[in-house]
Amino acid sequence: MRALAARLAEPGHGAHPTREMIEIGELLLVLEESQLPEALALLEGFRASPSVKPMLLSTLFLRWTEFDPAAALERTRSIADPHLRSTASQAVLSAWAEADSRAAWNHVIDRGGAAEQLQLFVAMATRDPLGAATLVQQIEDSATRNRAYVSLAAHWSDGDPRAALRWSNSVEDETVRRQILPIVLGALAQEDPSAALELALAEADASVRQPAVYGILARVVRGDPDVGLALLDQLTDEFPLESMAMILGGSLVAADAGKIRSYMEKLPEGPARVNLLNTIVQLKVNRGVAEEVPPLLDLLPEGSDREGLYQTFGGSWGRDEPQRTSRWIEQLPSGSERDRALQGLSWARVGSDPQAALRWAASIDEPQQRDRQLRDLVRQWLRREPEAAVAWLESSDFVSPDVREELLQRAAR
Repeated sequence: MRALAARLAEPGHGAHPTREMIEIGELLLVLEESQLPEALALLEGFRASPSVKPMLLSTLFLRWTEFDPAAALERTRSIADPHLRSTASQAVLSAWAEADSRAAWNHVIDRGGAAEQLQLFVAMATRDPLGAATLVQQIEDSATRNRAYVSLAAHWSDGDPRAALRWSNSVEDETVRRQILPIVLGALAQEDPSAALELALAEADASVRQPAVYGILARVVRGDPDVGLALLDQLTDEFPLESMAMILGGSLVAADAGKIRSYMEKLPEGPARVNLLNTIVQLKVNRGVAEEVPPLLDLLPEGSDREGLYQTFGGSWGRDEPQRTSRWIEQLPSGSERDRALQGLSWARVGSDPQAALRWAASIDEPQQRDRQLRDLVRQWLRREPEAAVAWLESSDFVSPDVREELLQRAAR
């Protein structure tokens, strides 16, 4: 015990977290039962990095569980920090479930709270889903019981989706069945996509059928776009392809331009294709891979839809990375697409850097569109910082005299 106290009192904790966990963990694992409460008090006052303290508490309670799991679980309930309390109880219940799952289950059903019951159930479902299925109805709290069903469906279907499917179809509670069947069919789709989709489409209950179909398609398309493309031919009239654009876009975000084009060609021309690309473009920007977007923009034919996509991308990328966006725009040929990209970029930056936004807007080639954009940007700036905007107007030659006079008169009102 003295060795543990001395180690915890050493200065410089957090510099080498992995070494700390190993060295202190070894000391915890040789403690006697009578030493455990004092060790817990030391750990609760120990200032360690956020990754170290939960691991050390888990180690301590694993040791405690070897002596008396019921007492260990009872002691976790006095830990003030909810995250650390949950970590400790999870350690106890996982170890207890492995050593004697029946005793652990009887204890938490009789004396445990809903959170402990769910933690233990999840641990048991991971090891023995069939056995866990026989116990779920013993959970009295309905919300906890429903979460247990969902957890069991997820764990069981990941390991044996067909067995999980047989179980889910035997569940009498229709509300529960509606929750778990899409999960199970989604997992089955990893093994047999066509069979999973066929089962989903044959489901009589639309509240099960629709989320199951959407979930299967999203999962399969994300994992293998070529397989997903073939599944589109199985869809019924209930699932028109134009309604699938948002789902497909979210799943195709990592696909290359060729695969995205294949899906676009399945969709009707017009809003469905635009929505598909807009979704992919926005997700790529959000994920920090905006540089992958430019080859996708020209998948739409020339016209207003493609110009709108250039504007959307210029604004989305420009919010976070204006200089990179500007360099991309500079490489575009003169024309409406470049002008629309500049519109998007300048609108995105007018709130944080209005002078830069106006410089970009002044690069728009088409005169009427340029004046309109400059006028709208200055109006925004005048509402927020009228003095700065007026000073800029009076010294700038970006706007035409007529527009300058109009805006100055507006500012003077």
